[in-house]
Amino acid sequence: MQVNKFHIYILLLFLFSCQQITSNDTPIAEDIEKKQHTPIFSFEPTNEWVLNQEISDDFNDPMIDSTKWFVQGKNNTFYKWKGNAPSEYAEHNVFVKNGKLIIRALWQPNFPFSTATVEGRNYENVTTGAIVSKHTFLNGYLEIRAKTASANICSSVWATGYESGLEIFQQIPTPKTKLSKPLYNVAINNGEKTNKDKLDTYFNYNYDISSNVSSAFHTYGCEWNKNYIKLYFDGTLIYHLKREDLKHAWVLNNPLELWIDTQTKPTYGLPRENELPAQFEIDYIRLWQKKKENLLSQNFFGFEGPFENTNLKSLQKEYTHWNLGKENNQLSISSERAASGNKCLKIMATSNFLNPKFESKTKITAIPKGRYSFEAKIWKEKAGNFQSFIFSSENRLSQIIIPLKHLPNEKWVTIKQHFEVKKDTEIDSFTFQFLTKKSSSSTLYVDDIQLQRI
Repeated sequence: MQVNKFHIYILLLFLFSCQQITSNDTPIAEDIEKKQHTPIFSFEPTNEWVLNQEISDDFNDPMIDSTKWFVQGKNNTFYKWKGNAPSEYAEHNVFVKNGKLIIRALWQPNFPFSTATVEGRNYENVTTGAIVSKHTFLNGYLEIRAKTASANICSSVWATGYESGLEIFQQIPTPKTKLSKPLYNVAINNGEKTNKDKLDTYFNYNYDISSNVSSAFHTYGCEWNKNYIKLYFDGTLIYHLKREDLKHAWVLNNPLELWIDTQTKPTYGLPRENELPAQFEIDYIRLWQKKKENLLSQNFFGFEGPFENTNLKSLQKEYTHWNLGKENNQLSISSERAASGNKCLKIMATSNFLNPKFESKTKITAIPKGRYSFEAKIWKEKAGNFQSFIFSSENRLSQIIIPLKHLPNEKWVTIKQHFEVKKDTEIDSFTFQFLTKKSSSSTLYVDDIQLQRI
């Protein structure tokens, strides 16, 4: 009996509404749909959503778009790993044909496999393929129309980021196990392996699919933001998970890079020679996001993770963290009391540590001339001695002073002030300082710093 195995994992640390829509595989309908570039369900309101061109791809060009995708194994170069042994990624298994991305799996026992091992397993017999997005994204609606490989090979779409990961789906149509029906699985765990042998699973959910997903194209959707995640199959909402359901286990707070691959999954058995070649076909990948109003990095200025600088050629990343100073422990990133997400900045003022100051030393963004709104969320103790908050840029583009002493205590309050930029400029760093009076110790928390054009 042929069985489909459809996995969707949401990997965490730093992480998808409702009529059935039938997929139409006729060339005419497919061409029309590609030109429209609209999701298979409607956004509300629609004018707030835009297509992210850095991630989206219809694969209409004859070659892989090297400005968007890194091909694993190209020029014998690999990013992060060489595949899930015993299969190894190979460049020749990734190509575009007839307007579709093809990621193939081959039986190649004579391939010059790596001598490395993965969890004690050697690379041997099977080659697969993978592409990785050169750009990252945070939140939105990702839609993929695909037909999975018809073999005991896993067809996967997944994403990783700083202390976080999101596996949108994994499908194995013919697992050599006791599984007897199609399965749609959602799991939440601690993301990439960092000095750990196994991932910690926080959440698991299974959904049954009645159709053979490897015999035709289907559309898979994943919508998420800081409050929820929704999963769609052929236009129908099949699961809705809220942030409060997981509390601190909800950690999809940092940008992600997208992976599309084929790989072996030894847990569900390995393919035989007569099953291969097999291919994973992707018609399109599209990402819609709400129009960006905040000019600052949401995860960085929300204190969830570092600012990320990526070498688009090698995908090697450099992370810039907040410069909180090494000479004291009065400034720290804390998980005690976040306004949103899991982390915020904690500031402890003492008689020996007055007017605490910190900065972001990273290239922020180009700021055209115009009027702007600066805002941040503040929580301060009842007996606090914080008097005011000063925000300035390193080139003195602007300086904002916001009084704090009359703000309500022991609750999150949004502070906001407008200012004007008189000429186009680029800001390389921001400085934040709190003026305090010399008295007893007190604590203040900061979260969700934003800069918006008005």
